[in-house]
Amino acid sequence: MAETESRPPLLSKVSKCFSTGDFAGARLLVRQSLAQESCSYEARVLSGRAALYSGDTAGASTDFQAAVELNPEACSAWEGIAQLKSATGDVAEAAETYQKLLELARQLKDEEKVREYLWRGAEAYDRCGHLESAEEQLRELLECELSKDQKLEALCFLADVQMKLEKSKQERSVQSAMEAQERNLGRITRSLSGVRLDVDAARAEEQECEEGGLADTLKAIVRRTMPCPRFVKYHEAHVQRYLSRLKAFPPRSTARNEKRLQALRACVRMITTHAGGCTTPFPFEAAIWLLEELEELYGGAVPICGQDPLDINTCSSGNNVSSPRRLARISGSYSTLASPRVSTQLNWYRGNSIAPGVGRAHLQQMAANAVAVADRAAQAEESGLDASGRPVVHKVEDFGRKLAHQFPWAPAAYVAVGLALRRRFLSDPEAPSTLARRRQITKALKGAVEAGADSAAGWKALAELQYQNRSWMEAYETSVKGLEWSVRRRAAGCETLTQFALSLRLCYARCLRRLGRLDESEYAFKVLAGWTTEGVCAFDEMCGSPPVSVRQQAMRGLAKIALERGDRRLGKAQYERILGKALIGRGPPAEHWAHSEYAWLVFEDGDLATAKMHLEKAIDVAAREGCAVTDIEIAEHHYKLGRILWTMGGSKRDDPKEARAHFEIASCEECDSQMEATAWLGHWYREVAQKYSKARNCYKKVLAVDPNNTVIVANLRMVEEKLREEKRKSAANGFAAYAMQALEANPFWDEQAHDEVEEHGHSPGRRVPRMMADRAHSANSELAVLAEVLSVLPARSGSVSNSGRLELDAFMPGTSAPSSTIFWGRDMHQ
Repeated sequence: MAETESRPPLLSKVSKCFSTGDFAGARLLVRQSLAQESCSYEARVLSGRAALYSGDTAGASTDFQAAVELNPEACSAWEGIAQLKSATGDVAEAAETYQKLLELARQLKDEEKVREYLWRGAEAYDRCGHLESAEEQLRELLECELSKDQKLEALCFLADVQMKLEKSKQERSVQSAMEAQERNLGRITRSLSGVRLDVDAARAEEQECEEGGLADTLKAIVRRTMPCPRFVKYHEAHVQRYLSRLKAFPPRSTARNEKRLQALRACVRMITTHAGGCTTPFPFEAAIWLLEELEELYGGAVPICGQDPLDINTCSSGNNVSSPRRLARISGSYSTLASPRVSTQLNWYRGNSIAPGVGRAHLQQMAANAVAVADRAAQAEESGLDASGRPVVHKVEDFGRKLAHQFPWAPAAYVAVGLALRRRFLSDPEAPSTLARRRQITKALKGAVEAGADSAAGWKALAELQYQNRSWMEAYETSVKGLEWSVRRRAAGCETLTQFALSLRLCYARCLRRLGRLDESEYAFKVLAGWTTEGVCAFDEMCGSPPVSVRQQAMRGLAKIALERGDRRLGKAQYERILGKALIGRGPPAEHWAHSEYAWLVFEDGDLATAKMHLEKAIDVAAREGCAVTDIEIAEHHYKLGRILWTMGGSKRDDPKEARAHFEIASCEECDSQMEATAWLGHWYREVAQKYSKARNCYKKVLAVDPNNTVIVANLRMVEEKLREEKRKSAANGFAAYAMQALEANPFWDEQAHDEVEEHGHSPGRRVPRMMADRAHSANSELAVLAEVLSVLPARSGSVSNSGRLELDAFMPGTSAPSSTIFWGRDMHQ
């Protein structure tokens, strides 16, 4: 208060001018004050600020320098100089000025000013590019007493500076590596992007050991904030650091798997913490990406028959350690064991149940490993994994639902929804995968991958759906693009998705065969058969694909190519190899299609009993629980079995529950044999059931697809002729029956005529004229008799029907009977 009272009146007015923005008036008042007292420090400072705010930088510099000369230990003039340097772009000088101010504040022990000058000095160093000095200033600021908000702001500023500093360090390291590569080898052996990925991975791992580095700063921010728009970039950088660390370790190594699980947990925490208030799709996409890699690692093998992976007599302790699935089962994480014999061996509470030849030390080691796996299982559960380390599909779908709900515009959301729908239609027997549904899912997946969604499951599912929809060229193009995407992904240092690539190569080879490019397709199938061994399976549960043995499918493709070229011996030999290896246990169990296609070849050779046995085996295998088979494949099996039963004849052909039932199932699904099944269903109705109207409908359906089928055209003509004949008979019988009723009152009759008419099917006891009996033996006898009768009968009151006349004319052209003698023609015809 005393300071305000001792202040000159003119300077008090200057403060009011500053508050109102009248800098010219403030400068005028300050000059008047300086005219009265030229050595006033406060007047010089106010004069400099007025000049600075008015745009007179030269005058401001002169006034601030004069104030510093008057009192070099005061901070106000130095603050003005720092502001002036910042305004003129001389941020390096401004940073040095803030350092001077920091020293003065420390001498004065003004903690508030110390914090302010540390912040402003860091800003100046950041602007001029002296990131190390800025980082040092901020670290010192964080050691001061700060409020929660101030500390959070300082941490965010420090993270920004450290990320810039880290980027510059990485660029220098990349440049040094490229120069060393040129200097040592004389040519560039690695690309710039590859070297940059290696440097990024190495730095991400080194940061874990740096105290107070970027990793610690990001962790501190993540603990204090939620991934809202203000802080989301720090959360993304935190997760990205985990993802970058993966590339510092060899693919498929134990260390890399551990880092992958850590990254997955970081993604899940970012998604689920703070009531799920995540404002970026990045952690969802990263989590699904990591789960795809884990599925590639843990779900890619079909066990060889006859070898029990849980038999402790045939496995070593080292194998137990490297197999999380086996250890999880031993620890009790699985509800059932693979065989009763193994279950008996693992009852450790009974000493007599331990199998001979197994050391107790070995079992104790296995038990210790099992306990460790049980602990890891609890951590894996929150990351969307089961105890074996494989992805849990419902967790993946949970991520996908949240992603689609929060970010419906994201391409990954379309992929997640499409894959979830495909899994539903594939696994739900009450909801068949119809063509319309497949097209809807295909449209969603195609739009997503074209928009840039990085999803191996999306590429694979899209190619398979397009192939299933019989869009061979589109499936071929998708397979090629997916393989190119896989190459780019591998070049970026990510895990190699071998099973994914094999699946797309298989789809690629199949499409080539469908497109008629047999030589290219044969080469692709041979490459697949040579690359893979028995039991290799491109299994991808997340994209809704059934288990597929690549080697079996490659051999199948070679067999189909041989058959298309007319080499039945070679094609049949390929199927016999598949079935024979499965029979003796040297390969995976034979699929349903192997039995079905081999049965058809045997059927063409005339062995009906063997063909029937294999096709029934194919349908039984396809109906087993856990066998993911499409409706198209089941329809093909039923068509072939129906053909075999038809050829066998007898009850197999005539019984509606035999051949006809299989033809009906096959005709309801769009497949390669749909029209053939419909045609044979028409044959059954024509030859066995003699239901010509149903046969006609079947033949018309076939001709709508293939109008040039001469056999079906001939059969349709026969059926239509039969239907016309039935129609004529039906109408004639109706007219004749009513005529007999009309003749009961006619007195002109005799017993001989009655007997003759009765022999032709008319009811006894009805009298007809003798002169009409001779006509009963001619063609269309019933209509002839009716026309003659009606021409001589007298008209009856109230029974005349003109429409009846038209009905008779339709069946007896040229009839001269008067319309008054037609009785109830239409009704009797109906």
